[in-house]
Amino acid sequence: MSYTATGYGEMIQTRAIPALLQPELHKPASRELFPAAAELSQRSLDPFLHRWFAPGFRAVAERFSHLRWLQQGRLHIYLLYIFLTCALLLGWIVLVEKGIL
Repeated sequence: MSYTATGYGEMIQTRAIPALLQPELHKPASRELFPAAAELSQRSLDPFLHRWFAPGFRAVAERFSHLRWLQQGRLHIYLLYIFLTCALLLGWIVLVEKGIL
């Protein structure tokens, strides 16, 4: 047993915490009589962020990546988008006020 916080809390960590919330543990499996030096690593990351939130945003980013052509840094095109949107909304308001829509 190691005298660290992980050593003291290992039983609670392995038995009381659900598997989805446990840290990732990478330990080499050795079956030799005299094994060579090995390394144990543990990553305690935020499970919500790395398992649900980040992959969700990655999927949304991939889905909307085909719209990058809209963001080319051309100010006159941006102003044209804004003008057309305002004109369409103004026309919609006029049609609703007259009772056509």
